[in-house]
Amino acid sequence: MKKINLIISFILPVYTLFAQVSIESVYTVVSEKFTGYYWEQEGEENFYVGEELFDYINGGADVYLEYGFKQVMVAKYKNGRNKVYIDIYEMYDSSAAFGIFSLSSNCQGEILKDYDNVILFDYYFLIWRNNYFISLTYQDEITYDTNFVVELIDEIENIISIKSEEPAILQQLPNENLKCKKYVRGHLGFNDIYHFDNKNIFLFCEAATGEYENYKIIIMKYFDVKDRIEKYDYSLHCIQNNPKFSNFNILDDKVTFSDMKNNYICLFGLNEYLVIIISQEDDCFNEILNLMNNKIQ
Repeated sequence: MKKINLIISFILPVYTLFAQVSIESVYTVVSEKFTGYYWEQEGEENFYVGEELFDYINGGADVYLEYGFKQVMVAKYKNGRNKVYIDIYEMYDSSAAFGIFSLSSNCQGEILKDYDNVILFDYYFLIWRNNYFISLTYQDEITYDTNFVVELIDEIENIISIKSEEPAILQQLPNENLKCKKYVRGHLGFNDIYHFDNKNIFLFCEAATGEYENYKIIIMKYFDVKDRIEKYDYSLHCIQNNPKFSNFNILDDKVTFSDMKNNYICLFGLNEYLVIIISQEDDCFNEILNLMNNKIQ
């Protein structure tokens, strides 16, 4: 009994520490950092919970809900005539927050040195930490101090002490020449990568995409091999009946075709994964297929 009590007494403080990291606590850290640099809050902060998000970003809320949106806290700060808009999104898990982070960056911006969970743009920057996604946007494209960003992320990481872990499916992407990656949980996020159809034709559990020099790789995960095969048959049927695609060449579990923008596309199955390669060149498929076969065992 003493041994069990000892284990519980060790676990509880760690769990409690994470449980106490509320969205209000994260906002307090951000707020105090700005006020320390002579910014003052303008008006009251606002909360949007669940489908209330449509009241804040009507037209773009669906994709947040698809990933697993819990709530967002928004506020505005001013310094003279300068203003900054703060959005703190709490998602249901770390993968959901990373998904929104990766989709929002859209393979652009500059990764902050020594911080792969911070992406800088000209007048705004994005932060991902565990189940939080934070966006800070300066009005009128005002430049910001990078040292301020470093101080801010350090304090956020101090309060959210559990390290951010990327979704495991991203490990299936080849690392060589990988420029950027995204994580997807549904049809809306998938359409941001490539629009195959207005309806959901792939019916995957989760997906990842990697951008490379001359091609793009999309990996979709299914429950098991049987589930993947069943969904593959439906997906291929939809693609073959879409006038957007032509020049089909089907060989066993692999099909190649092209689209109206002269992209060459290869679709094939590996275990419980369905993989898509999209390229401007049709002679790279075999090399990439070998990479994927070695990566996914």
